[in-house]
Amino acid sequence: MIVLSRNDKRGAKRKRPRIEELIKISIHNLVTNKPWARTSYVDNAGNKLEFVDEIVRDEQRLTVYINGWPTEMWFLLTEMAIRGRIKNPIPWDSNRIYYVLENGKRYRALYIDPTNKKIGSRDSLRAVYTSESISRTQARFWRDSQKLKKGAMLALRIRCQRGDSHERDSSAIE
Repeated sequence: MIVLSRNDKRGAKRKRPRIEELIKISIHNLVTNKPWARTSYVDNAGNKLEFVDEIVRDEQRLTVYINGWPTEMWFLLTEMAIRGRIKNPIPWDSNRIYYVLENGKRYRALYIDPTNKKIGSRDSLRAVYTSESISRTQARFWRDSQKLKKGAMLALRIRCQRGDSHERDSSAIE
């Protein structure tokens, strides 16, 4: 089964973007300055989008910069303490979770829609998961294709691990 994109004339009737087509921005990783978090993205037109957390008038905001210039687009950030009891204490610098507050709801991630050039939460972009957007007859084939992809990736990973071990063994002999 082929999943049709919105640009394909056969899939043009689909109005809502799929989550898989969007670029995900993790708020918590961005605010806590995790080394693996991407803070900037380059769109198809060559514009550099940067997401910077800053405090403006006692509000913590996630501001969008385009090519180094601030824009009018910003998202209100909120933080919550990690609740519950655990055996080992949580360090003081990682005992908070950060969210974007939009329309009275908290979201852990923002998404960039590259085709419509929009930034927002899943609900504001009206994005859906592929499993929610296909018919019942197609759902079975879609699940099977996902299993095949997952199996192929697992087989490739195993093959790479075996290939690395064989190379190490042959270099040890020489």
